[in-house]
Amino acid sequence: MERKKYRFNIIDVFIILIILGAIALLGYVFIFSNKTVEKYETHEVECVVEVARVNELFRDKFNQGDPVINTSNNRQFGTVTQTPERKRSITTAFDEKTGNEVYPEVEGADDYIITFVGTADKTEWGYRFADMYINVAEQCTIQIGDIQCNATCIKMTVLD
Repeated sequence: MERKKYRFNIIDVFIILIILGAIALLGYVFIFSNKTVEKYETHEVECVVEVARVNELFRDKFNQGDPVINTSNNRQFGTVTQTPERKRSITTAFDEKTGNEVYPEVEGADDYIITFVGTADKTEWGYRFADMYINVAEQCTIQIGDIQCNATCIKMTVLD
């Protein structure tokens, strides 16, 4: 019976170094990393959003007192404080005959201006409502009452 001698080569050194590096990385992540949660100031913020081109079938679905909910995590962060303002929805078109822009009304659709007050954390990137950032002139997907919609923030005021 012949015994084979184990030979230690350069590939074995690389494998051991990779294993030691992985153990060191895991030790750093789980033992030595900073696990403190940042604390932010909390404010009451009034937001005015515009929901465009809502089908007239949903005309009476936005009401004062409706909850405002983050659709990604289903957390309520605000309440509609005023009766939503309904206005006719218009679009932009080009009239070939006159060579001018025209602004016809969109049939069967309304735009809504909705004001709500919510609790937000002031972070270095803006105001965060229930893990969702809402910024002026940007769209956000929220649920107001029973309707999920894309809303554009047109005004934001810190109340306290």
